[in-house]
Amino acid sequence: MPAHLTSPVPHGSPGTTKPETLWRAVFEQSHLGIVMIDPATDRIIDLNQRFADLAGRSRDALRGQDWMHLTHADDLAHEVKHKAQLRQGLIPCFLRDKRYVHPDGTVVWVHVNETRVTVTEGEPPCFLAMVEDVTEQRRTRLALNAEREAAARLEQEQRLEAVADQGMVGLLETDLDGRITFVNDRYCAITGRTRESVIGQRLREITHADNRPHLTNTIGQLLAQGRSFMHESRYVLPDGRKVWLLCAVSLQKDTAGNPAGTTTLVLDMTERKRQERAQRQTLELLHMAERAAEAGAWDWDMRTARLNWSPALFQLFGLDPEQTQATFDTWRARVHPDDLAVAERVLEEAVRHRRPFVASYRIVRPSGEVRWIDAHGQHRYDADGAAVHFTGLCIDATLRHQTESQIRQLNAELESKVEARTAELAQANAALHRLARHDVLTGLPNRLAANERLREELVRMRRSHLPYAVLMLDVDHFKRVNDLHGHAVGDRVLQRVSQGLRAPLRESDFVARFGGEEFLVLLPHTDEAGACLVAEKLRQVIEAAPDPTAGLVSISVGVAMASAADDDEDTAVMAADARLYSAKHSGRNRVVHQDPANG
Repeated sequence: MPAHLTSPVPHGSPGTTKPETLWRAVFEQSHLGIVMIDPATDRIIDLNQRFADLAGRSRDALRGQDWMHLTHADDLAHEVKHKAQLRQGLIPCFLRDKRYVHPDGTVVWVHVNETRVTVTEGEPPCFLAMVEDVTEQRRTRLALNAEREAAARLEQEQRLEAVADQGMVGLLETDLDGRITFVNDRYCAITGRTRESVIGQRLREITHADNRPHLTNTIGQLLAQGRSFMHESRYVLPDGRKVWLLCAVSLQKDTAGNPAGTTTLVLDMTERKRQERAQRQTLELLHMAERAAEAGAWDWDMRTARLNWSPALFQLFGLDPEQTQATFDTWRARVHPDDLAVAERVLEEAVRHRRPFVASYRIVRPSGEVRWIDAHGQHRYDADGAAVHFTGLCIDATLRHQTESQIRQLNAELESKVEARTAELAQANAALHRLARHDVLTGLPNRLAANERLREELVRMRRSHLPYAVLMLDVDHFKRVNDLHGHAVGDRVLQRVSQGLRAPLRESDFVARFGGEEFLVLLPHTDEAGACLVAEKLRQVIEAAPDPTAGLVSISVGVAMASAADDDEDTAVMAADARLYSAKHSGRNRVVHQDPANG
């Protein structure tokens, strides 16, 4: 070990370590790779076993070798730049992630903290590098980012679908030259422009300059491949503000199947981008804090039972080395009561079986602050093989535990949001389904619902051989009501007729507003005689309830029986409609159940 790396340390102070012993303990037992480099030649002076493992070579093979030859070729430029600044004294140290290449081609990612060290005045300086394997950390972060991005894309797609159903998505169409040919109101609201100002304008002219090359490239791919795609793009508003948009772009084709232009659905995602940026900044700050986590060394002389702590370890435990003795009782007093038994058992087993000590536990500082500690220790032996020292490190792992807890919480919150959004979409779809099948004015099922019920009833009749009847009803002289009294009175008449039609019917019967002043009644398990009785009953009910303004209201009714031989459900409807027509031309306010030719 070079003499100039050994700094004088006062002896006899409580809890301080012997400098040579502590340095060698840290050097040999550290979970970090440690290497010393000659700044003049960049050749390795000394290294510990951990660094040799990280470099994929033996210690003997590395001593005297050029330290830069271990670095991946793509990382050398940055390495040379920072090394020159460090050598000239422009920076005190530098930290960076880079790659080592093993002789077998294996690539290992490491985090390097390299500093210029001058311990004793007059001695030449030395570069000291602390190297940590971050390969698994990078892999974990990449996997976590992939999961988050997948979940975010799922939530984003679901949100886009929900917004589209509610008419809140911007719509944009362009020709093959990229000129805008159509936009909807929502697009104008998102981009802060009027329809007149954008029609005929090139899309790239309102796209942020940084995104124009990407826009040109993606449109080219769309025209070449014909596949729809989604991308994020920034738009520049007239007032200079910039908005982030999620764009779903598809290709328009003419009748011959040739490209004719593009259609783009646009969703404003500016706020989500702001939140993502804030979250990235928070995670970056956490990562920087994690790198700066402190570690302290300890050494237990097993021959004298003396325990030594480095000053950094006292600081880590929140203790003053001038007032506190480094003893096992001191250690026990600071370990969290819930973790003490396990930590002592692991330590005792490591000592008894002469194996490495690895433990994770909490400590409680005198201030009451709780910190997580990762502890590592290993025996050192004399020439006769007797264990003479038990040395190791305590590393502050609080930030790692907090980060893992936050990630678990974020994942749980994300899963909860996805589940909640899925439930909301299901409810919205159910509501849309009902709205699409009911008439707003009367509250009755509409023509779409009627056609679905007629198809179901025809299938049921063919299976059960039980007949059903169809009644077509029309309000007499309804146009005259609107002309004389206005549409408000006409709407009220339709509502009163709807209420009158529902009252006499069975629960299994079905009534719908078929269109305008025309209604349809379906009577399952009913023969022709029964259908005629119901039709007459409905006519009488309506006739007996005059409107306060329009006066007498009557209906004409056509009755038809469905048959298993019918081509489809429309056969009986058309027959009932023909008889309704006959009733209208026979004087109105009556029921017709036979064709005129049949008397």
